[in-house]
Amino acid sequence: MGRDAKKAVTNIWYKARMEASKEDPRLKSREGAAEVLGMSACAVADTELGALKVMPPEKALRMAEVYKAPWLLNWFCKMECPIGGRIPMVVEEVSLERATVHIIKELRDTETLVEALVDIAEDGEITPDEFSGMESIMERLEKLQIAVSELRVIWERVRNVKTGG
Repeated sequence: MGRDAKKAVTNIWYKARMEASKEDPRLKSREGAAEVLGMSACAVADTELGALKVMPPEKALRMAEVYKAPWLLNWFCKMECPIGGRIPMVVEEVSLERATVHIIKELRDTETLVEALVDIAEDGEITPDEFSGMESIMERLEKLQIAVSELRVIWERVRNVKTGG
């Protein structure tokens, strides 16, 4: 496993397992993690070594739950899922302070954003002369969506710790 660990050291699934092993020593080894996860040690190794072409969503969900790393789900959806890859979302956990600042920053001047959106939507269509304004609105909303997903990841982790889920 020595060679494999060196290759896996930059892998997010490996990093999450190592972080989780501070709370649950069974996760220090792939064999222990496999037992806790209810999968084979080879399946854990394949994930950590990037040997899977497509990771099953159930596997990602189970690993995120066991490792108490909800940000892994965002990463999976953004980086592995062809549908989720089109949705703006955070792919790593940030501090509560950083998430809060991002949300506040994106919520500033929302009146102007709302007014611009109402102006575009009032006739029921987006005309060619409104494209650039709509593009700007979507960029702002996507930034807000990312900021909200940062807070969601933090909330999921805290809620899981508090409820043991």
